[in-house]
Amino acid sequence: MASILGIWVPHVIWENIFSYLTTTDLINFCKTSDEYDIFLRDRNIVKSFDISCNYDLCDTNLYTYIKNNVAYECIKSLNINKLHWVSLGDLRKLVKGLTNLEELYALNTALSMRARDIVLYGKLKTLAISIEGDHLLEPNTALFQNNLYLLRKLCLHVIRKHPKFSYGLSKLFTELFGLNVLWIYDSDSTDSLPISYDMIVEKLQSLNQLVIKSRVYIPLLDYRPFGLAKYFSSTRFKSIIMCYERIPKDKIVLLRDVSIFKPFESKLEQAWSSFRLSRCEMPFDPKVHREIYLTQQIKNVKFEELNFFHYRCFCTKEFIRASWDFLKSENSAGLKKLSIKSCILQREHFHKDRSLAHLPKKYPILDIIENCPRLNTLELMQCSRFDTEVEGDLICNVSIIDAYPFISNWRHLEKLTLEVPSHLQGDFLIDLTKYCTNLKLLRIISDHTNEYLNRNTYKALEYASNLQDFCFENLSANLPVLFDSLCKIRTQKLHRVFINCDYSHATSLNTLESFLVLNPQLILLFLAGKGLKRSYLNAALRLMHKYKKNCDYKKFFAKPDARDFMRNYRVCEVDDELFNSDSVVSSVDFYSFR
Repeated sequence: MASILGIWVPHVIWENIFSYLTTTDLINFCKTSDEYDIFLRDRNIVKSFDISCNYDLCDTNLYTYIKNNVAYECIKSLNINKLHWVSLGDLRKLVKGLTNLEELYALNTALSMRARDIVLYGKLKTLAISIEGDHLLEPNTALFQNNLYLLRKLCLHVIRKHPKFSYGLSKLFTELFGLNVLWIYDSDSTDSLPISYDMIVEKLQSLNQLVIKSRVYIPLLDYRPFGLAKYFSSTRFKSIIMCYERIPKDKIVLLRDVSIFKPFESKLEQAWSSFRLSRCEMPFDPKVHREIYLTQQIKNVKFEELNFFHYRCFCTKEFIRASWDFLKSENSAGLKKLSIKSCILQREHFHKDRSLAHLPKKYPILDIIENCPRLNTLELMQCSRFDTEVEGDLICNVSIIDAYPFISNWRHLEKLTLEVPSHLQGDFLIDLTKYCTNLKLLRIISDHTNEYLNRNTYKALEYASNLQDFCFENLSANLPVLFDSLCKIRTQKLHRVFINCDYSHATSLNTLESFLVLNPQLILLFLAGKGLKRSYLNAALRLMHKYKKNCDYKKFFAKPDARDFMRNYRVCEVDDELFNSDSVVSSVDFYSFR
């Protein structure tokens, strides 16, 4: 037993408490007192050890820490996703020492599918790993046979491909005949080196689930002859995503034939019909897609993620009202993630002959907030058809502007991506950071010069006490004032900062240096600007390197074009999360692979 506040608590209660906490929470708790170290040596507590993206461990030798402080021989499931700073040697020693390990999640780490890595996987039933093409140039059939025969679940993130990569992949899957679940994310956008998914499906006769995500165009693959039904398909943003599952052949139908039959019994079913008629992607996530596919109905599903953002413009009255019906339905009461365009925020549409002053002062977003109070992730992008007239009706109107202040009513927000119109001053951001106290990620994007937005952003940052990731993109910014504002955050929790502007009103480096001094925990700092002088960027980079202090895990950059640079950077899939345009809502998160 161990005590808390002087009261002795039975061990079984401690185990029950820790079952609700993350491993990172457990580690932080054990740091508060030496008597709590026993919990890191409890086999029932540490058998599932998840330290993915734990930046607190950056200055710690992971292998030594686990060996000396944790009952490592009891760990059956280890999640080290995104720990890209841990050396390959330490990771190999760690995995080799975990004699009872059955599940390893090591996406975007130094581990891969080299011969010396594969010999460590002989006891694994589940593996998630990132791979580069040259790691399979000389595939060893015996190596696969002797060390991967237990695998039943495999997740591969293909970072870069080599001309001979397909040959190595073919040899690999020939030996994985017992594989039941396969996820493949091809983030290499090289069109000339496609992955042959047909070959994979043909070789893996025991496959029950297949998830494909690709930045290269691939046709809409049909695997019904193999008993695999496609229950989810998405071409939203940069990636193509397809999800398949094995079901009896007599139950397989075409995805487009999955529908609700009339008569409609609710507004939600009518909204479903409107979306189908507009031939846009349905807004819900793969989990709900699967449920609808198998049950052929939508009445009882519970939406946790909804995405109404499309590159094609669907902001007709029918589309917007259908979106409202989805968000106001009781099925969305537990909604956690939402991606929308700004047109969803406006008041009811009106005819061009009516004035804005005659609009009712009631915003649908207030009903949405009341119905979905637990939202923790919001992506709000600007609608491109603002004040556009279609068949005599205004599609989007200036009442959108008045609705932005209501965003702060979502008090549980943790991640917010906000594309701000140029005519919006941004004063609502101050209330947002004051009231949304759980905010950990904040992205503010504006395509135009907006000085009022800049000033209010600077004022708002002071209150963002839990902010860990910050992205700011505007045509212009006062960089010294921006860094001074970041210095005013009393808590030092910032891990990643990305700032992109074409030019700055001032180029003093004093506040940048103060920011680096106050935030030694910073992992990523990226300053980009096509219009910034090269001399300023070079001076900023020298200053960053001074405070990097030879820490390989710190990534500090000052470049004219961030996206151009990151496309060729080795760990871009870890570090570009702040500024890539792929939505995280109603998509497939490969870090959720289990």
